[in-house]
Amino acid sequence: MNKRDLNKEYVNYYSLEMFNGYTKCPGEISNFKRGASNLFQKRFRNEAGETLYFINVYEFDFTEYQETGRYPKDMPVLKYYAEVRFFRGEHEFDMELPFLQNTTVADMEKFFEEVFQVMKCEPDKHNQ
Repeated sequence: MNKRDLNKEYVNYYSLEMFNGYTKCPGEISNFKRGASNLFQKRFRNEAGETLYFINVYEFDFTEYQETGRYPKDMPVLKYYAEVRFFRGEHEFDMELPFLQNTTVADMEKFFEEVFQVMKCEPDKHNQ
């Protein structure tokens, strides 16, 4: 399996950045999520232009572990983990989707959109 799977439908480095409008964030990403090698982020807005939420997708690269024999050779070396912080009244909560190896970007985005609607969340007042 190629380190950089080029399937543009599934959650991976290539599809997030090239086809689905995610921005690769610069800096030391492991300060935000321990062990993460990259962070891709996308803002979602309503019709009025208010920020509803951001989807953060973290990439974890296990190449060095596979090369040392501490990681199964038949497992993908890149794994992806998504999270969103939602707001409702005075409360906020995080929703996470760990290890999205066989998940399409569309399904991931639909899941978070449905959580927003079902939980009756409000726009993100901190990032307008």
